[in-house]
Amino acid sequence: MNNKRNSLLKLMTSIVLVAVLCLGVAFPALAADKYSEGYPAEAAITKILKIPTGTEIPNLTFDFVFTAVDFDGDPNPTLLFPNGMPSINPVSITYPAGQGVKTVTESNGETQYVAIGSEDFIGSTFVNGPEGVYRYLVEEVADTNSNLTDKEGIVYSTAKYYIDIYVEKDDNGDYFVRFVNGVIIGTDKDEWYEDKKGYEDGDKLNPDPDGDGEIGGNDTIEDDFSQLVFTNRYWKTTGGGGTGEDPDYSALTIKKIVTGNNAPQNYPFDFQIIVTTPEIAVGHVTGQYKAFIVDAFGQASTNPIIFDSTLPGTFQLKDGESLVFVDLEVGAKVEVMEFADGDFRPAYERTFANAGEYIAPGRGEDWGFPSNDDAGPHFTEEGTGANFNEVIYTNTFRPTAPTGIIVDELPYIILIGAAAAGLVLFIALKMRKKGEIEGEPVEQEF
Repeated sequence: MNNKRNSLLKLMTSIVLVAVLCLGVAFPALAADKYSEGYPAEAAITKILKIPTGTEIPNLTFDFVFTAVDFDGDPNPTLLFPNGMPSINPVSITYPAGQGVKTVTESNGETQYVAIGSEDFIGSTFVNGPEGVYRYLVEEVADTNSNLTDKEGIVYSTAKYYIDIYVEKDDNGDYFVRFVNGVIIGTDKDEWYEDKKGYEDGDKLNPDPDGDGEIGGNDTIEDDFSQLVFTNRYWKTTGGGGTGEDPDYSALTIKKIVTGNNAPQNYPFDFQIIVTTPEIAVGHVTGQYKAFIVDAFGQASTNPIIFDSTLPGTFQLKDGESLVFVDLEVGAKVEVMEFADGDFRPAYERTFANAGEYIAPGRGEDWGFPSNDDAGPHFTEEGTGANFNEVIYTNTFRPTAPTGIIVDELPYIILIGAAAAGLVLFIALKMRKKGEIEGEPVEQEF
């Protein structure tokens, strides 16, 4: 019995050893398939373009250049490379036609367009060897978009990375790229890494573009894109400029309409507004915005009202008047509140940021956004005039009489009262008739 058990144990041990040996052979074979002359390591650049939500994606081109640093730690390998280390061609990424664009919309009012370089920038550069580690500096070229207008702003990435390219010789004597490492230069690392935190100077990065980069995909930069990241910010200002005489070219308009019987047309309504600069443009624009009161005939006031970003500002509007902002960045956050007036029921209709009409449940209420009914946040959209970035406040006049009854409701109250009196009289007559039939006296009180 023991001999039989020992034989079975030896057989099982042999099977396990064979499996381990097979796996040991298989893994190097897989690695060779991935990193060999036929399948060299690849590298690409990832571009993140941040623009305020509501801004149309602009036509932009970004260029990246590579500068030789050293070979196996030698900054002057003149014996091996008398004409200098091999050159890596510049890389360009273009919007909106960038390859493999992934869109990410954030709740703070920005949209990120993530694009990956369309080609492996290493290519066949190192097919002639020699073996060793080639280090290059990669950085973005500044001011590549000279076609921008004075209403556009852009911040180029100042990030810099080292690229370490490991070149080896295979069994056939051919050179191939086995590995590529990216290395963070701490003082110039991209803001993407600043946001993620935990990335330090000298940290290794994976520049291999493993993800499919398709629009709407679930790819993450950490796992599926090249980690050589360069982030740019772009914003755009809308509005007609000047002194606001033409409200059709406004960046933002708040308009007042008063309705109702005998409504006072010259009554001023109090408002508060907070306009917040898009986060992308903070620190690059003044954060001050000029607006004019424009009357019902399109005539602007001569004195502008200045509003500071994030600070509440107040103004008054009468029937037919508008507050018109001359210039404002697309994607600015807007908060508007009209203060209550007891004789009016407020309502507003907004043409931007989930446009819709919002009517107060009753009269005499503060009414505006954001609120429980219209939570927001609300960001302006690209475009000018009545079809863009307009809020029309309509106040319906419903005055209260000295008795406390709303005058507009008085006819209905009279009708209801008359109907109630008729009902009481009808019941009384029925009861009187019933009492006479039964022979009992009926007392009636009126």
